[in-house]
Amino acid sequence: MDIILLDNNLDEIANSSCSDLLTDEEKRKVCNYAGLDQETSDFKRINIGPGADLFVILAAIWKTIEVVGTVYTAVDLSKRFGSFIEKINEFIKNRQLVSIDEDGAKLLAMDYVIKTFKSESIKVLDLKTVIPSGGGSYVEYPEHPIAMTPHRYYIFVFEIDGGDTVVMGVKSTGEMEVIKAFEFDPYGLTEARTLRESDRDE
Repeated sequence: MDIILLDNNLDEIANSSCSDLLTDEEKRKVCNYAGLDQETSDFKRINIGPGADLFVILAAIWKTIEVVGTVYTAVDLSKRFGSFIEKINEFIKNRQLVSIDEDGAKLLAMDYVIKTFKSESIKVLDLKTVIPSGGGSYVEYPEHPIAMTPHRYYIFVFEIDGGDTVVMGVKSTGEMEVIKAFEFDPYGLTEARTLRESDRDE
């Protein structure tokens, strides 16, 4: 899972060297400030400025989320990834998050769907990463796709509780929206109750 962070408290580290590698002391400072584990994370200093330089911190966290076909219960998701979800939401709240990769976006979307639709289980049916025109193309970071094209839009299709279908859109900045949600209906497309106007207004 790759996360790009930008914050006044990290500016000194982000701009302290031309090298993309952080010193051990810089890694320690980033971990302490961002609340990440140095044993399971790595960090790089990267430049995502389209013209003028914009140096930010890339945090690579050694955690992957299985994709299409894997069923997660609400309890499993909370136990396995709850701390990561809380940390990403904290970055968003504090306006430190520049971009998250597909795994991070998937965690946010799964957590949102489970809570919004009060579901007990969730499975990824399909996913798509959209890179808008002007989304960036920084060829010097081939091992980190999110650093090459940090501005993205993710589309996830989830099956919840073995029947209903939810289509979610997630910006790489962490903003989310339910695009469509359908109840299980072999005779047609029936929008899920949670998405109807009466529920949206509550």
